[in-house]
Amino acid sequence: MKKKTASIFNVGISSILIIFILLSLVSFATLALITARSDYMLSRKYADRVESYYAAENQAIQKWNALNEQPEGAEVSYQIPINDSQQLAVTLTFSEKDQRYDVKEWKTENVGNWEADETLHLYTGD
Repeated sequence: MKKKTASIFNVGISSILIIFILLSLVSFATLALITARSDYMLSRKYADRVESYYAAENQAIQKWNALNEQPEGAEVSYQIPINDSQQLAVTLTFSEKDQRYDVKEWKTENVGNWEADETLHLYTGD
């Protein structure tokens, strides 16, 4: 009787399939890790930005509460720094009739010069 030998294709295909599945799993795990890290860094940056904005807003409100009465229509303006590139600009107008300050302007302004980031080499179609 003839002895049956194992075919090379049966062993080879299953090994290649397992290797392909393992490489796919490792690739997807790496991509998930990279995405999670970049999402964490972005949310941390946003949280720092929000924290510094509200700290500046609290300082602006404390300064507003410390103001004394002014003549009718008098304007008080001040700026509170948020970070190196932004500040909170506040303009208040005193209303003698109501004996209070009304907010005329409460906005975030950029300070310093904006410099474009031209480090990317993009395809221009030429």
